Amino acid sequence: MKSRIQALVLFVLLFGTSRTTAAPFVNLGFDEARTNNMRWFTATEGEGAASELLPGWQLLGVFPLGQVIETNIHLNANVSFFESSLIDRQFGGIDRYPVEGIYSFVTYPTIGLRTDILSQSGEIPADALSIRFKVFGDPWRLEINGVDTPVYGYVPGLPSDQSVEVSADVSAYAGQEVELSWITQDGPGFHHGLDSIRFSPEAVPEPGPATLLLAGGALGWAVRRRRRAAQR
Repeated sequence: MKSRIQALVLFVLLFGTSRTTAAPFVNLGFDEARTNNMRWFTATEGEGAASELLPGWQLLGVFPLGQVIETNIHLNANVSFFESSLIDRQFGGIDRYPVEGIYSFVTYPTIGLRTDILSQSGEIPADALSIRFKVFGDPWRLEINGVDTPVYGYVPGLPSDQSVEVSADVSAYAGQEVELSWITQDGPGFHHGLDSIRFSPEAVPEPGPATLLLAGGALGWAVRRRRRAAQR
């Protein structure tokens, strides 16, 4: 009898305990918006909670004095100061934002007055060597678990109605649960657009001189910002 109980205990310990696994990242194309509870301004434009229009994501606005807010998201808005919106392919907007799939995400944080942080936690696929995403307008800074991660492939002077796919190395985090954060940074156009995030088993392409210069400038900007914050 005793041996049977010991065997049962051993079986439960080995196979009966629940094993939790990290959830995969979701809604990487921003196409899973739920629009049932929106407040509509016109037949095509409205406003809804971030949890409804950006399921899986958290969007925070950070102000210079440390105030942090989570705001509602517009749908098909011609984005201006402090606004964020999903833009669908049919609408496009006066700025003709490029859209892949159903929606693209765009925000206008007004650098110097607010910084937007779009983040999500999940598990990076075990075979992933890079993360790739489409951007338009001003560049984003990418952090993995709070660590600045160089992004390669930005095109200087890209028109606001065109997007480009950029990439970053995630090979050190493959198979791990991490927090990914896209953070707005200084640029000439103020709009920051994001779409079509994906993980790839392909390594980051070898960067050219212009891309290295942009990546170095972004990293230097982040270091200077943190030094200024530490001095306050």
